[in-house]
Amino acid sequence: MTNRELSDVETNNFTALISEPSVAVRGNEILYTANWFSSFSTDGGQTFTYVDPAASFPEPVDENFCCDQLAYYDRGRDLMVWVLQYIHPTTQGTNRLRVAVARGNDITARSWRFYDFTPQNVGNWTAEWFDFPAMAASQNHLYLTTNSFGFGASGGFTRAVLLRLPLDALANYQGFNYRFLATSDVGSLRPVHGADTTMYVAAHTSSAQIRVYEWGEAQNSLTVHSVSVAPWNSDEYASRPGTEWLGRADGRITAGWFAGNRIGLAWTAGKDSTFPFAHVRVARIDPASWNTVDQPHIWNSTFPFAYPAAAPNMAGEVGVGLAYGTVAGLFPSHIVGARDDAANVWRLVITAQGNAAPGRPVWGDYSTIGLHGQNPNDWVTAGFALDGGTTNSDVVPRYVRFRRGIALAGITPIPSSEPPTALTAQAATQRLDRAAVLRRFEELEAQVRELKAILGR
Repeated sequence: MTNRELSDVETNNFTALISEPSVAVRGNEILYTANWFSSFSTDGGQTFTYVDPAASFPEPVDENFCCDQLAYYDRGRDLMVWVLQYIHPTTQGTNRLRVAVARGNDITARSWRFYDFTPQNVGNWTAEWFDFPAMAASQNHLYLTTNSFGFGASGGFTRAVLLRLPLDALANYQGFNYRFLATSDVGSLRPVHGADTTMYVAAHTSSAQIRVYEWGEAQNSLTVHSVSVAPWNSDEYASRPGTEWLGRADGRITAGWFAGNRIGLAWTAGKDSTFPFAHVRVARIDPASWNTVDQPHIWNSTFPFAYPAAAPNMAGEVGVGLAYGTVAGLFPSHIVGARDDAANVWRLVITAQGNAAPGRPVWGDYSTIGLHGQNPNDWVTAGFALDGGTTNSDVVPRYVRFRRGIALAGITPIPSSEPPTALTAQAATQRLDRAAVLRRFEELEAQVRELKAILGR
């Protein structure tokens, strides 16, 4: 198994506290992305070569690359997918999500074709821009979600968007028609990994209810379900001294999976009377009855957990990657693990133990997890931690490949408490995603200014 740092040369030192790393693995070929850089390996991760996302494709007129990226590998089609987000540099205009694809030997050669999706060409929405994408696949389709925002003084969250793209057409570099969902009722839609002939996409409607969209492969329309969960606190993430790195955390669902005929969802929740730190809420839902079956949360009484990612392997086991805080929550670090239902625990191990707190109260906003292309019982994920300093340049990204029951070199188990027998989390007024995505808009503008300063533009 692998637990490997990426060097400054391999990232061109374009690391960031808001890293948002993603990874896709074919075999020897590995695409690793983060907010400001991408890297590519052709030797199974022994070495990586820095790749400039902005220089890898024609830059759209009046748009700059920034910042979110996603990587995904479809084993059945030998297809690598790379999603890049661009942004208009002023307070008017639009932006795009670029879906780049490469198949077979084109992956090794990094010979990409791409498709552009803008608010204008998807839904004829003018003066809007996309942000916070997520991606997962079913048997025949790629599902890409994003939020959309307005520009200007009246700007803010306008809608959440779900695109369903045909994988065969993508793999053959063909043009295609596609279907999409747009809704203003919820934000930050999360598709599940492990879907077969039906995709499930979820978002919160309140701190006690989740909306799940059910979309069959052969269906042109969706079915909507409302599912109750134990109330949780959508506030008080950075609630103790030393947990300031959770200053931008919120309750968006960042992990979704389908395994054992159950829909699994996970998100970051704030502290309450039962859980003394921020923690990861988990809900597993029966799609036959549309009831929550259980909620095996990931939590600890002495430090926080946040920003979960999850996916099932080919054996149906659920693997996770997430952040946690060492030293009473002070230093954000990274762990991976898997669900052990027989013992009713999450088995977790450290992959990167940070030794500093960020100089700004930020971390996240997401990471991804997937399967190794040649060994689909192995998970691959990306994490990061600070080493020796508090700034963007002190962030050390990691590529991790792991399997349940096989220890990673130099990784020590950490305690993971069982969920309480009675969930007594305090209900809170749900801020939902509207406030979160508006905050994201403001922070992204600051990131653009920061990137221009770095590049000397």
